[in-house]
Amino acid sequence: PYQKFEAARSELENLHGTLAHALFERIVDFLWAVAWHAANTVADQMDSNEEGEEEEGEDDGEDGDEDEDEADEQDPFGDDYPGSSDDAVDDMRQLLKAFHGMFHADEPFRGVRCSLASEMEGSPVLESISRVPGAFGAGGLNAIRLLLPDWSGCAEKFDSTAGEFLLKAEALNLQVVLELPAVPGKVYEDWLRSLARSVSLMKCVRGVAMPRIQDLSRATGLMAALRQGGLTQDRCACFLQLPEGKVDECQEMLYRSDVSTDAEALPLWLADGHVMMEAPAHIECPEKPDTAQMVLDAASLLSQEHEHLDLVCSWSLALPGSFQKAEIRTIQEFAQRMLASMEAAERGWFFESWSGSNGSPERSLQACLERDWINLSATEQVMYPPDNHTRSLVYLHGFTCSGYDYLKEPHYVYRPKPKKKKAKGKASKDEEEEEELEPFPGLKVVFPTAPKRPITCYKGEVLHAWHDYITDHEGDQEDELSMEDLQETTARIHTLLDAEAALVGGKNVFLGGASQGCGTALHAALTYEGELGGVIGTMGHLLSCTPIKENWIAKKIPIFVYNGLEDSTMKWHEWVKATYCRLQDAKADIRIVLDEGVDHGENEDVWMRNFLTQNIKGSAAKSKSKG
Repeated sequence: PYQKFEAARSELENLHGTLAHALFERIVDFLWAVAWHAANTVADQMDSNEEGEEEEGEDDGEDGDEDEDEADEQDPFGDDYPGSSDDAVDDMRQLLKAFHGMFHADEPFRGVRCSLASEMEGSPVLESISRVPGAFGAGGLNAIRLLLPDWSGCAEKFDSTAGEFLLKAEALNLQVVLELPAVPGKVYEDWLRSLARSVSLMKCVRGVAMPRIQDLSRATGLMAALRQGGLTQDRCACFLQLPEGKVDECQEMLYRSDVSTDAEALPLWLADGHVMMEAPAHIECPEKPDTAQMVLDAASLLSQEHEHLDLVCSWSLALPGSFQKAEIRTIQEFAQRMLASMEAAERGWFFESWSGSNGSPERSLQACLERDWINLSATEQVMYPPDNHTRSLVYLHGFTCSGYDYLKEPHYVYRPKPKKKKAKGKASKDEEEEEELEPFPGLKVVFPTAPKRPITCYKGEVLHAWHDYITDHEGDQEDELSMEDLQETTARIHTLLDAEAALVGGKNVFLGGASQGCGTALHAALTYEGELGGVIGTMGHLLSCTPIKENWIAKKIPIFVYNGLEDSTMKWHEWVKATYCRLQDAKADIRIVLDEGVDHGENEDVWMRNFLTQNIKGSAAKSKSKG
């Protein structure tokens, strides 16, 4: 099976010159996930069928079979086999993600819900929405979710006011998702077919959302009507709400029940090809949280639900009752953490409403923007200390990532909580407690986001990057980069460092980064004229164009380097180690930590915590790291 996948991949390689790089990657991902979903589904069924037979001999030679089974799994695929999945549900998620990616080249939705019944002044509302600023000069919002009334019993199946609304949205380059109050049945199928004919020529209509239907198979007729009316799969997604409950649990139940070796037909959400799952955001937090930090972390943890979701159909800044009087800085951080969690959904998000209702400003995006609670144009994401600000860390993300990614993973810059002493006899020897984490005292963390730019080696694909890559040597050696981009980024980072130094002093400011951000941070640090408390570089390398000056070395600023020895992108022994030899030869204060068995993208949180623990006085016991 693996050899067949490789053969298919080789055929695609022959077409790589004519396929967009992103499409090529999605097709390969799709084939890989399809193959493993089929394999794991069949294997699960075989295990189930053999369960009765295995019970009879489960006590005979059980331990000795494990190594043999593992060897049997690897042998058919050869020595170059990269590893496999063992979960049919995860395979299905990856399969659908890659499949959906082939349908659209649009940016994910960043929008707001508008009701045709309440937003009577449609044109001014749409113009206000289109003018909301985003990062680096882009628009902050690119979509609206239009709530249509039930016109199924009316002679006119599509109101002229709605038509004018859509025409204005199209003129403003706003994508539109129509939210329809349709339920299964012939009356609504006829309405949707007619409505689809009315809007099929409007290119702005990129999706249709249905109300929650407990049995998704009952939506088959509604879906067929939309497609027959002209809202076809190639230009319009259909969003179905998951049943109530946790997203990952609902998905697992859905995928396992609807796709099996006994299935007579493909389920609706797979047969149609462009059906996606959506759900409203629901933050899990006590009504009376102990601290503001608990609410902030709950907002970040919401991303774990949304990473399995295609679309967040509704969210707001509604807060637990006792938290509503929080200071403005805390509300702003809460908003940005919520926004980061919304960004985890593959196809984006819609805020609950534009103008709001019932005097609830936290449910109105317009009110939140006017009060400066949320900032869609922020180019830096900030985590503030719960106490007095005494230190700052500026940390640069890796290639294609963003500052929002770290707001979803705040524990990267948290320390272990000091353990409380327990009374004798209270804890069992075998008791294992999960390590609790908390912010480092006094530490403000700034996560800048790189602008999106065309990447030359990826045929101009536009991605978040600190600089353009001219070449792609796939991790075998250093790639050529754009010096103009690097100089522009360096000037920006120096400005950030100056701002933080003015607040806490240069010796209390730290700079670092991961992967592409590592090389960029090291370059910015080594060309910075001011003082720094220390530098951290994870899974990256020193750029060959970065100067090493004697006056900088004389400052004795410590540089901490962390790398995995199994890193297939930053290959330590092959070439990365040699880049740091320049610093060692110059007698820089460089400390290198190498971890066995760690690949690219792993252990970053451990390394960051190790660096901060060693450089911030009063931290909890140092975390352990090999090296």
